[in-house]
Amino acid sequence: VINGYSSRYMISRIFPGTVENIYKPYEIVETAVSPTAYVTGCDGFVYILDDKNLTIFNDKGNEKFSDILAFEEAYISGGETRVIVYDGPTGAYFIFEEGEQIYKGTVERTILGARMQLNGYVVFILKGRDGFLGSAEVLDDSNETIARYNYADRYPVSGCVMGDSGKIAVAGLYGNNTDKTGIDIFEEYNQVPIAGINRDYMMPLVMPLGDNAYIAVGSESLVVFDISGMELGVGEYNEIILLDETGNGCLMTDRKIGADKIFFIGLNGEVEWSYSAGLLVDGIEAGLRHSFFWSGINAVCLDDNGKVIDMQSGFDQVAGIADLGNGKIAVVTTRNLIFHEYH
Repeated sequence: VINGYSSRYMISRIFPGTVENIYKPYEIVETAVSPTAYVTGCDGFVYILDDKNLTIFNDKGNEKFSDILAFEEAYISGGETRVIVYDGPTGAYFIFEEGEQIYKGTVERTILGARMQLNGYVVFILKGRDGFLGSAEVLDDSNETIARYNYADRYPVSGCVMGDSGKIAVAGLYGNNTDKTGIDIFEEYNQVPIAGINRDYMMPLVMPLGDNAYIAVGSESLVVFDISGMELGVGEYNEIILLDETGNGCLMTDRKIGADKIFFIGLNGEVEWSYSAGLLVDGIEAGLRHSFFWSGINAVCLDDNGKVIDMQSGFDQVAGIADLGNGKIAVVTTRNLIFHEYH
């Protein structure tokens, strides 16, 4: 009972109706979350980072962890089973699994960005020093540093680990021409790249596509490469604003005037489906079973053919959707955390 009302009554008030109602709400937790909070989910837990406040719930709606982090600027990134929370200015970080902290440490450098990989590895992009413009550092799933790549000719912007292949991609913009991109491919523990490409345009974001390919993304273009640098697929878009990976491919949002379009790129580098959202998309989530996006007070679920199978509206403003695995998701709004189960 919350504020004198049962959870069942509150759920009936929050959900005025659905398309097919395949995701049934089963638990609600009253929260107070800002619209700009970071939300991620994995392995039965939802992680909410609101400024410096980190809260973790299990899929039964029970609070597992809550703390105000002693960070200057906190950020979060989730993989398949693990989550990293890090402090950009100081380089400190925590790694969580099953809602509990399993590692803590520091890279002793300013972190410009960090991303938890699906296999539990972490890629850091670090501010340069000692004559280098920047560095990329990779931790394995034992929290051991397996690589650090220092660049004197370019600013590294992103990096990724390609599945379980041991291949690592690092993308950077050249110091003498920041419109030009260089991407190197490394093997674990090897400082010399096994392959590399250069392009006379910006593709600063790289994400894995299976074990032996990756996606390089700019504001208007997306290119799929294999580890030798061969192009497997090319796409031109209006304005790429959102990208999320899954073990089966990549979910991407292209900004259109008044109505965004969502694409799913499969492991072969080809677009498997697209969906015209009909509105401006605030966020996307590439789940294990389905794909999700949200906008304002609306949350939408798409199947593996890009068809709407569930649409729910009437929420408070949605801050994020977390896929918890086992057919469960959590919709985080500015006032409530609502757990759903697939039927």
